[in-house]
Amino acid sequence: MPLYKAFIKIFFRRLPSIIAYFVIFMVIAFIMGSTGKQQSGFKATKLKVAVFDMDGTESSRALVKYISDNHKLVGGIDDREQTLQDHLYYATIDYVITIDEGFEDKLAKGEFDKLLTTSKSQGSYSAEFLDGQLEQYFRLVKSQISAGDQPGQACIKANALSREHVKVNIAEKTGGGTEAFGYFTQYLAYIFICMLIMGVAPCLMRLQTEDLRKRILSSPVSPASRTAQMSAGTFTIVAGIWLAFMTVAAAAYGSDVFSRNGLLCMANSACYIIMAAGITLLVAQFNCTDNVLSMISNVISLGMSFLCGVFVPQEYLGAGVLKAAHALPAYWYIRANNMLCGFSDETFSYGKFFTFTGIQLGFAAALFIAAGIVSAKKKR
Repeated sequence: MPLYKAFIKIFFRRLPSIIAYFVIFMVIAFIMGSTGKQQSGFKATKLKVAVFDMDGTESSRALVKYISDNHKLVGGIDDREQTLQDHLYYATIDYVITIDEGFEDKLAKGEFDKLLTTSKSQGSYSAEFLDGQLEQYFRLVKSQISAGDQPGQACIKANALSREHVKVNIAEKTGGGTEAFGYFTQYLAYIFICMLIMGVAPCLMRLQTEDLRKRILSSPVSPASRTAQMSAGTFTIVAGIWLAFMTVAAAAYGSDVFSRNGLLCMANSACYIIMAAGITLLVAQFNCTDNVLSMISNVISLGMSFLCGVFVPQEYLGAGVLKAAHALPAYWYIRANNMLCGFSDETFSYGKFFTFTGIQLGFAAALFIAAGIVSAKKKR
């Protein structure tokens, strides 16, 4: 198989640059995978709050105690409107609460409107959180007063009830323990296309230069044999790249890779790299410089990554974008990966998995046919 050997020899001459691509993209995969992990915990934010108690009753003091238990009280501030606005503007305080005179009397009468005068930093989501806390507090107070307590006692009980917490266990999605490996495989949708176009396409184009093409055509090798040897060389390199990534993943993520969902993630990535090989074969039919190849690889890989959910989760993409993404193979790759690793609400089934991977292989077949048509027209 002289053509196959020549192809592999050309590839090995470019091996240093291909190894550099491999290392760079591997680092990208690990960095983006680690930063992309979803956080399942929650930690409340303590705001800097200025409180002015104009009522001075047991109820108002209980409210001040509730606020101080959950946030940081800031004292020594003039209560003039302009001064408070300056403090809010320069973020020395986040929230201002004035407990109006007659606060306890209103509670006793069951009046819960306009109990407080508040000011807060504009556009502060944390300040909105404090609004929710105050609403919850007054609901507790109202329920205690309805039960027959006096306003002061009701506020004290509301403080005690607000400190009671229920232990919550967050149920993990059925990702089969492959979350970390799932983030790694997610970014392969970007990496495989870049690496194959920049690493394999130049080898294919080298064999299509005028001198080498004439020597190949004049050799006693049939057209079918030439095609078979070129295809074998391409898939040898593609398989080697895929195995290299999977070997590093197995070393990094251990048993997660060899779980059921991990093996299916590997199969999904294998289907995708076959599709990426089809893109590479099609691009290689055009004699491009390295700069043009770089531009093509960036347009294809980044375009599909942003449209199909690699960099931005599919659940955050608009309906129009997702509708257009159905026409791209990366959409089906990411959808299968999300289903396997629990990144979406889609329930796993083998039927869906084989549908998603089958669509990717369908794209691959179409790309191989297109590459063959372009090659045949060039020969004519």
